[in-house]
Amino acid sequence: MIGVWALVRLALDWRGPARRDSAVYVGALALAWVVGLVNAFKHSQDAWSSVGAFGLTLSILSALLALAAGWFAYSTPTVREIAR
Repeated sequence: MIGVWALVRLALDWRGPARRDSAVYVGALALAWVVGLVNAFKHSQDAWSSVGAFGLTLSILSALLALAAGWFAYSTPTVREIAR
């Protein structure tokens, strides 16, 4: 559901000045999803007994990408013009 919301936001902001931030947001969110999926497969493979360096790296990378996506989504101020 979040991915759909990200694509809607990208489509709406594509013509505006926040185009780069929206593209980075959608890209970071998609990459976080893929890394998180690979991370889940890795953890299911080792049955949570030994995470190992690769599993820990994937967990950290997934968390950092999610934080970066949130940063780009909510750090830019929204300026809206009010019609008179």
